[in-house]
Amino acid sequence: MSTGTVYALGTSTPSGWTPTQIIYYQLSCNMDGGFQFAFMEDSGVWDSGDIDTFIDDLLANTLPELTPLGYTENPPNLRITVPCYIVIELDSSVNWRYQPAAAGIKLASNLSSKYFNLVEIDTNGNATTGTGPSSDKIARILYFSVASASDDGSLDPYNLYVEFDMGFGNTVPMTIDPDIKNDGTPP
Repeated sequence: MSTGTVYALGTSTPSGWTPTQIIYYQLSCNMDGGFQFAFMEDSGVWDSGDIDTFIDDLLANTLPELTPLGYTENPPNLRITVPCYIVIELDSSVNWRYQPAAAGIKLASNLSSKYFNLVEIDTNGNATTGTGPSSDKIARILYFSVASASDDGSLDPYNLYVEFDMGFGNTVPMTIDPDIKNDGTPP
C-alpha cells in the first residue's frame, strides 16, 4: 500500500466500545540481504483493556505475562480477533524510530470508525495523539484502538512510517506496507 492515498486513523471512540485485549507486537528488522521483519518473542496478548497500565509497565520494562501470539506469518502483518488495543514497539537494538512530526501509521482505506485514537510514545514516556513527536524526540512505541473484529475476512492494508539513523545526522525514511488481518478468527 505504499503508494496512493492514505488515511489517518479516526479520532472518535465509538459509543460502547470496550477493549478486551491488548495485542503487543515488538517488531525487529534485519538488514542483511534486504529488509526482513520479524516479531520478537516478547510479542503477545494481554487479556486486559487497561492500556495505561500496559504502557507504564512497558516503559518500566516490567510487562505482565503475555500469551504468545501463536503465529509468525508475514510480519509485520497484524491479526485481530476482538475489540482491542494494538501496540507496536520498534526493536530498540535497531537504530530506527517512527518518523517525527508525522503519524507513524496510516490506512489504505478510510476506516476511521474501525481503527482510531493513535498515540505515539517517545523515549521519555511523553504521549502525542494523532501524530509523532517533534524531530528532537524518538518514538518507538505507538498504539491505537480497534473497534471490532470483522467477520468478512478483511485484510486492511496499512503503512508504518519509520526512519533509520545512518549516523552523522543522516536518516533514511522508509514506508513499510503490510496488512491488518481482521477476520475474527484466532490463529
